[in-house]
Amino acid sequence: MAKPINFTLAALLRPANLVLLISTAALSLVAGSVYPALAAALGEGLYLGFWPQRPEFRRALRRRKGWGSGITPGDLDRLADNLSETGARDYRNFRNQVNGVVDLVEARELDGDPLFEGVLANLQAMSLSFLKLLLVRQDLNTFVQTARPAELRGQLTEVEQQISMAPDAVLVKALEQNRDLLLRRLKRRDGAEEQDRNIAAQLDLMESTVRLVREQTASLSSPAVISNHVETVMANLNAALTFQESTGPVLADEPERVAPRGPQEIKG
Repeated sequence: MAKPINFTLAALLRPANLVLLISTAALSLVAGSVYPALAAALGEGLYLGFWPQRPEFRRALRRRKGWGSGITPGDLDRLADNLSETGARDYRNFRNQVNGVVDLVEARELDGDPLFEGVLANLQAMSLSFLKLLLVRQDLNTFVQTARPAELRGQLTEVEQQISMAPDAVLVKALEQNRDLLLRRLKRRDGAEEQDRNIAAQLDLMESTVRLVREQTASLSSPAVISNHVETVMANLNAALTFQESTGPVLADEPERVAPRGPQEIKG
């Protein structure tokens, strides 16, 4: 899943390097001499031969790039800002486990191994899925709290009575819209708690996966040992992505309730 990171291009595009190149080019133009540019070209060649190979530079860039996953730490932080206090706590606990894997991999200098780069990229993608599931669960909990079954059924009974007593077709249509909305909300409410339990189980599975990888990373004797667990990470990640996509329509199409109007309002 990890995409190769071009360390040379990243070193070339460092702001400090670009400022130096532009300054040298400007100096050559002002002085009317090619020597500053030639000196800069020589220095740039030496720089690009040395800087992209520095372990510190490569490690910092891997982190910023999300280990080639395309999901940066900043992306996750911005999404996490939408979490409730409870969701933020759960996410911090999960990320602490992920960061524990990262720390172990870096401490053992395994982060340059393609196998581990793939594991870290997958854990980054799993973090995004974990976040999105927390947000779906947050919306579900809000919906469950506001859509109480007894109240919805009471409103449904009331609307049915209003429909039977409505004096004209215009009011009947408005009331039927309310009835349909209430029926949809009641149907969603009936399945909301079950879906919340399913999400909780999926989140637990993802946490267990990260703990397993962390334990194996701490105890492995060589990078090849963890290869057996990469398939577990991928399988659980794919399951999380599939489950996350299936939660999308749960609270979709939730229109505002149409306010029924009385006979005088309609005639007026």
